[in-house]
Amino acid sequence: HMNLSQIRFGYSWRSSPKLEFKLEPVSVDYLKVTESSDEFNEFLIQYPLIAKSLEEQFILGSTYGISYSNNPKKNRFNQFYYNGSLDLSGNLIDAYYTLAGSKQAGEPGVLFGVPYSQYIRLTSDVRYYRYFNEKRQIATRLLAGIGVPYRNSDVLPYVKQYFAGGSHDLRAFYARSVGPGSYFPTDSLQGRHSLDQSGEIKLLGSIEYRFPITYRTFGALFLDAGNVWLLEEDDARPGGKFETSKFLKDMAVGSGIGIRVDIDYFVIRLDIAVPIRKPYQLENDYWIFKNNDFWRDYIISLAVGYPF
Repeated sequence: HMNLSQIRFGYSWRSSPKLEFKLEPVSVDYLKVTESSDEFNEFLIQYPLIAKSLEEQFILGSTYGISYSNNPKKNRFNQFYYNGSLDLSGNLIDAYYTLAGSKQAGEPGVLFGVPYSQYIRLTSDVRYYRYFNEKRQIATRLLAGIGVPYRNSDVLPYVKQYFAGGSHDLRAFYARSVGPGSYFPTDSLQGRHSLDQSGEIKLLGSIEYRFPITYRTFGALFLDAGNVWLLEEDDARPGGKFETSKFLKDMAVGSGIGIRVDIDYFVIRLDIAVPIRKPYQLENDYWIFKNNDFWRDYIISLAVGYPF
């Protein structure tokens, strides 16, 4: 059991119909694990960085966001959307403690006896839609994110880490079941909960062809690729570190088909996808279609709304 308490204060405004800003100068989170089983405690002993990310802590900072979309009336067949966010934590209080001389060298800074997190986290989500007509289109998305802990923190808080997989992500893989990198859990607790499959870096790309079937029913063919990585090597999760020379080999890839039912107020979506590349397999077995029964390894997702 984990409790997460949050306080937010901020502003949201538009400078034009295309451009929207969001500023939260006050963003406070308090994270505490209140109850855990013996099995979970044994898991944390094996994975000390995961244990540290789940320690009781304050997240004290500010968030900034910007979103942009072009005018669909002027560019009805080419639509572009961008959303970016910057999340900063711990800098003001750390600067105050440093200037006041109240923070001892080598000792973590605390507030009310609880350590505070210090990091910078940047996420960008870019989407482009190419319409052939009002009901037929190609939709693309590229998402990139990185979170860097420093000074008062060795790892990102668990609630701020990135995950891969799921109905709005890599649809051929279960939620939070991919990565980091080429790492894959082997024991039963890991396989059940995927607690260790998180990262500080994320890359995700998707392309989807959407077409009409009936008046309110639409079909889709899609391809997703991506993963999450660690900034530094973790002995408990070998292969999880991001390296420019091998990150493409770490990409998980999935493809599938989908049906969407548009009932005005929302869209019901059913996707069937199969993984066609698993980065945690042996190098000669990355591409799953080498196995004649690869299509049996499918995942069905039922969701509300489009994935992007």
